[in-house]
Amino acid sequence: MKNHTISICVGVLAAFAIAGCGVSDKDVIGSWTGKPTSAGASGGMASAFADMMSVQLELKSDHTYTMMMLIFPVEGSWKVKGNTVILTRESFMGMSSDELARARGQSGADEPMVLRVSKDRKTMTGTDTNSATSAELVFTRN
Repeated sequence: MKNHTISICVGVLAAFAIAGCGVSDKDVIGSWTGKPTSAGASGGMASAFADMMSVQLELKSDHTYTMMMLIFPVEGSWKVKGNTVILTRESFMGMSSDELARARGQSGADEPMVLRVSKDRKTMTGTDTNSATSAELVFTRN
């Protein structure tokens, strides 16, 4: 009876560990292509432009990332928190976040981009609040 109770306890603990882990680094490391959703664009020209635009994202194992938005390079760091990936921008077109904020006449750091990872780990969805349009982006693994 004692061995049976121990087996049940180990099984329950294992189930909780698997269910509570969320996303791991290995689930998201690699290349992703992002497309804005039609909800982020209103109107004919804006919607057509959104359909043509893609964002290339590379999440590296050293917790840095590179992103190409059209022809503009973005670099920064990333971390996993629960079922999200948080991207913290450190440079845009070679300018640090502080330099970019000063050029825009703003103070303070950018808000990180938070990407919700789907249960099947095939897509990540988030809103870029630092862009002029605050477009929602859906990233698909390459």
